[in-house]
Amino acid sequence: MINNDDIIQDLEQPIRKSFRPIDFNNFMGQARIIKQLNLMIHASDKLQKNLDHLIFFGAPGLGKTTLAGLVSGSIGSNLVYSQGQSLTKIGDVAAILSNLKENDILFVDEVHRLKPNVQEFFYTALEDFYLDIVIGKGPTAKSMRLDLQPFTFIGATTRLDKLTQPFRDRFGVIFKFEEYTKIEIAKILKIHLKSFDLEIKDDALDVLISSTKSVPRIAINTLKRVHEYCLFHNISLVLKRHILDCLSLLSIDQSGLNQFDFKLLEVLSESREMRPIGVKTLSSLLGEEVDYIECICEPFLLKNGLIQKTSSGRIITTKGLKFLSDNKL
Repeated sequence: MINNDDIIQDLEQPIRKSFRPIDFNNFMGQARIIKQLNLMIHASDKLQKNLDHLIFFGAPGLGKTTLAGLVSGSIGSNLVYSQGQSLTKIGDVAAILSNLKENDILFVDEVHRLKPNVQEFFYTALEDFYLDIVIGKGPTAKSMRLDLQPFTFIGATTRLDKLTQPFRDRFGVIFKFEEYTKIEIAKILKIHLKSFDLEIKDDALDVLISSTKSVPRIAINTLKRVHEYCLFHNISLVLKRHILDCLSLLSIDQSGLNQFDFKLLEVLSESREMRPIGVKTLSSLLGEEVDYIECICEPFLLKNGLIQKTSSGRIITTKGLKFLSDNKL
């Protein structure tokens, strides 16, 4: 049980309705990454050079986008946001890079969605801050060099394996975001419970923590729904039964599994003779992208021993079958 006494210094942070921390000191978790970033930012300031390019790698909801914003704020630079899937052509890259100002940060979310030829086009920009652009085709084609302002590229990804090795080699550091502990999730929840003028019993907090899969984004989104529930029922002290009722309305069980998670387990349990099912087949059966299954659903199910990955596909475990029979949304 997470006792309220264990949540030390959790309410000393400025409360913000945006749910985003205002600086590194108020960013919960990822202490190793924060420490290294502080060292790098201090060094770049002393050397009067732009910050090295960075890759933020980890599961969704662990704070990669938030931390990119804090890096930008800490060095007083402009953050230019883009999505990997939106940079499909060489012209897209040239347009966004040519408009960057000195020391701007280009943050590309889901950078693994960049096509290999687009990743290759970034090489000279990342190393020497210029682009070689070919104008025209055939014998009349001409190469033009486009000089760029020094900038920092931060790429966020859940799939490091989708980035080519030469592209990865052009980044100064690849930061692996770690899972959050229950204490860290408890602190995040307590901070925002205070901003909602809500108090919570220890056993209710335990259930709420267990339902978050230890992911800050899930924790905050669930807490917003709890707040709405409390407003509707005029509640200021949150009890365990309030959390359970709210989770039931959201179709989330106490362990954090949602309707899609249960559907995935059911599909695997119905497989003929318990044969493995490939992820692409699962994607088709469930009507969801492969990336969503691999990056969001599977890690938690694998960690808790509910499914297994084999060379032939995914299978449900004995523990998974028992979980299905004992739990229904």
